[in-house]
Amino acid sequence: MNTTRSLVVIFLILALCGCCLPAGAILQEFSFRGSVLGFSEANNTVTILATHQWRCMFDSDGPTCVWNPITPQVLTGTAPVPEVFDRITTGSQVMAGSLGVPGGTWTGIGLLMPPYGPDALLSTDLYGEPGLLPAPMVAGYGFSAILEPDCDACGGSICQAAATNLTIFRDGAEVWNGILLPGEDTQYRDPSDQSGLYVKLVSGETSSRLCPNASPAMGGPQPISVFIVHADRPASTPWPPIIDRPGSLIIFSVPAGATVFLDGGEEGTAPVTLTGLAAGPVSIRAEKDGYAPWEKEVTVFPGARILVTARLEPLYGNLRIQSFPSGADISLDGQSRGTTPLVITGLDAGAHTLLAEKPGYTPYEREVTVIPGRDISLYLRLSPESSGAPLPL
Repeated sequence: MNTTRSLVVIFLILALCGCCLPAGAILQEFSFRGSVLGFSEANNTVTILATHQWRCMFDSDGPTCVWNPITPQVLTGTAPVPEVFDRITTGSQVMAGSLGVPGGTWTGIGLLMPPYGPDALLSTDLYGEPGLLPAPMVAGYGFSAILEPDCDACGGSICQAAATNLTIFRDGAEVWNGILLPGEDTQYRDPSDQSGLYVKLVSGETSSRLCPNASPAMGGPQPISVFIVHADRPASTPWPPIIDRPGSLIIFSVPAGATVFLDGGEEGTAPVTLTGLAAGPVSIRAEKDGYAPWEKEVTVFPGARILVTARLEPLYGNLRIQSFPSGADISLDGQSRGTTPLVITGLDAGAHTLLAEKPGYTPYEREVTVIPGRDISLYLRLSPESSGAPLPL
């Protein structure tokens, strides 16, 4: 099977193999393939006869994931969205994914073509979390959805998604890119054969680690998003030509307030929205004092809004120095900086020589390493001149 037909949900595929997060931080994932035995729209449940399970094998070349035959199991779970019941029928070929236990709550359900013919067991419709629905889509379609967090709407390890940067592929080639907010949808149509892909972001979650000042030790279950996706197979007659419409860019920076340049021209301070852009590649640059410049080339698509986030890397670090007793004179690299307690900001990364002096106490000298974007705290205990060398706390 042509691997370019894979469902290209880049930020989630690794999760299928359990390698995105530490094992203790995520729920076990299950993906099954089979047929619909029954469903209840009133109870919001779907029952399937599972005959295959998606499993991954690991070797030196990385993971290899396939549908493995299993002893048939009857599994029931709640549907991720009510739109599932618009398409399924008893006997439909489906794939379904859940977290923690098989069934119970279907995190995702996908409809498959019958197991014969050139499109055998390719998917036509996806509902819920795409990362648990690995079958390739018909007509060579796939997509990637990179979610941007709403850092003011976080709980533990998970934030609600403010938007997703959606890219649609066909046979591995990018054909559309744009931004969707929760509740929004888009439709790509290939004028050459009338095939197409519809994508709606119902709701999204993403890791709180993407937010500034997030705790790297924060653990918890993996984020889950809900999409509705439908792929149309090629038709027999072409569609009329598509008239190009201008595209737009929405540019954020982390931290906020970076100056944004488009193709060398200054456009304002992030976040900034740029409209009326002609389709084609553009160069974006973001600059902010104390941070390394950020540059990226993106492609503007007709009628599409594209979300771009410039994550700036800090150039400098800070020292926070306290001493016992306080009031020690601090010199850094031979230059007087003040008395403790003292904060020294805007320091170049790397090694620096620190000297603490106070009358009646032994001078204390040491090397400290400054890390970009970090506050390094130093606590110095000075020793009276008669008692020997000073001791750090």
